[in-house]
Amino acid sequence: MDTSLQRLHEHATLLADTVRSGPLDAAVRACPGWDLAELARHMGFIHRWARLAATTGAAPVADLIEAPPANTGLADWLTAGADDLIDALRDLPPDRPTWHPFAAPRVVAVWARRQANETMIHAWDAVDAVGGTISLDPAAAADNVAEYFEVIAPRILSRDGRSAPVGSLKVQCTDTGDEFVVRSDDGTSVAIHPSGASEAILAAPAEQLCLALWQRRGLPAAPDAPLAAAWLAFGGN
Repeated sequence: MDTSLQRLHEHATLLADTVRSGPLDAAVRACPGWDLAELARHMGFIHRWARLAATTGAAPVADLIEAPPANTGLADWLTAGADDLIDALRDLPPDRPTWHPFAAPRVVAVWARRQANETMIHAWDAVDAVGGTISLDPAAAADNVAEYFEVIAPRILSRDGRSAPVGSLKVQCTDTGDEFVVRSDDGTSVAIHPSGASEAILAAPAEQLCLALWQRRGLPAAPDAPLAAAWLAFGGN
């Protein structure tokens, strides 16, 4: 199985198992107003929405998506949606044209990566909601960090009309060796470079960077550089 699909399967299973054991009214700290049941409904919808987008090549019609069941059936409904998404993505060529709302090539591989990373973050949310802890695989967390800047930040700029922190930031995952430079000259766009000069550095183990960028858990030590702090405050979608 493709690495992204393997990660998607692992974290969808963890999410469903956590929903099954509950309690469903546990508050999700990173999503104000949501409890575990609402998180399950969200991810079950998103997995089905992504499958429709990948397979039809068009923006999904929400009315075509199966409604969630009562709380007692949420875990099985969540698993069914994730399994259908994985099956669809496994059967489609990664370079097949499709539709998605991100500033990235419109090919199926973007959906596999995006859903693996979104499901990982929300599996972490679910476990955190019920008082547990999990450790993110460093390679998976490093990919999530890279995708945050490559896909999510540009999405926020285009969708919400926000401005990116201006300047050049070197991002380093100190445990995996992954690094790149994020540059925004005027706040309207973001460019990623494999190397180059930078005016600030954001460095930490991949899991810490991933959770900090998604505002799940702050870094043990706040960065001194204002540019690095500005990116940590930028948030997710």
